[in-house]
Amino acid sequence: MLNRNFLIGRAPSIPLLALLTALNVALGQVEFGGYDSSMLIDLGWRQHLGQQPYKDFPCMLPPSFYLLAHAAIDLFGVHWWSFTVLNSLIWLLLSGLGLYLVSSSHDSVTTERASFLAKIFLVSMMVPLLATNHLWHSAIASQCVVLFLLILYLELQCLETRRRPTLPLFCAGIFAAGMLWLSKPNAAFPALIMSGIFSFACRDKRRFFAFWIETILGGAFVAVGVLRLCHISFLSAITSYGHVSERPSPLDALSDFLTEGKDWSVILEATATYAILIAVLIFILLQARYQTTRSLTAAGLVAGLGSLITLIGICTNWDIRLNDLAPAFFGVFVYLREREQFYVRPHGWLRIAIRNTVLFTLVLVGVVSLRRARMQSVGIWAGDVSGTLTSRHDSFFGFFCQV
Repeated sequence: MLNRNFLIGRAPSIPLLALLTALNVALGQVEFGGYDSSMLIDLGWRQHLGQQPYKDFPCMLPPSFYLLAHAAIDLFGVHWWSFTVLNSLIWLLLSGLGLYLVSSSHDSVTTERASFLAKIFLVSMMVPLLATNHLWHSAIASQCVVLFLLILYLELQCLETRRRPTLPLFCAGIFAAGMLWLSKPNAAFPALIMSGIFSFACRDKRRFFAFWIETILGGAFVAVGVLRLCHISFLSAITSYGHVSERPSPLDALSDFLTEGKDWSVILEATATYAILIAVLIFILLQARYQTTRSLTAAGLVAGLGSLITLIGICTNWDIRLNDLAPAFFGVFVYLREREQFYVRPHGWLRIAIRNTVLFTLVLVGVVSLRRARMQSVGIWAGDVSGTLTSRHDSFFGFFCQV
């Protein structure tokens, strides 16, 4: 049974989700991504013609990326906006699922806490969406990690309040784990593995570990089934990414990073980010040690796990990307709310509406601005060309504008 008052309070989320979905499709036609997007187009087109990954062509990218690229072309045609439309719909599905889980958790989470949790979850999901716009493996993985962290938080809340987890929460955990098995390994696999390790620091170790085992194995079963339907080997999908890329080899990546003549300001920026994340992780673990139960709370688990996942993602990328920051953002703000250090109770629906509007507007402008700044240093319009107005119209891109 859903909490009626909470649903009334969350009613504005429905037009907000629709607005962000439509806005992302529009933004996807402005400023071509700062990456080599030919791999996205090539993978979708090859599979559209009937070719199989690992058999007819080498593939170093995770299944969630190339399967969705294939689906985008099959569903919406051979157009660039096909990738932005499907990416927006995937985000809408994941965000809607998360908001539903929060709205149905009123037995274990208070209405005020659930409202804040829904808000932070939605903001965290906005970051990878607006930072990339089109289908991209790191954005997909980041969104799935945030959803998985939310599910772990709600599960621990159920255990802490001595309530039985709901069937939708369990099914959502299997779905999220299945998506992670198919997603970018340097973000997804730490979430799958470290959540099991962190379970031993929780108060109800046995029941949480049992939930973790069931969701991970159930997710693996779902992932294997999806790949089998597409005539793809699960083992090939797992091993090929590590064999071809250097993601699992951060020391090699560090060597290349330092020898490529990178700006030292970038290195200092990355080092400062590592230091902050490590400090947050140590602080949370120390706080758990001095708890009366000497265990992690639900908020402490998602904050520590989110910070660690972000740290691993940045270390293996040797680059600070907005997509990697979403798990840490979600976990840390949930933790601050739990400790009553970042929450001021609003009074009146008008104040709540104004504050929420300002929050989402600032996040929107901030993420788009940071993405714009990144495009000035990477991508096909970087450097001197950045800032000039370029427009085109063709059968694939449609009307496209670069500013």
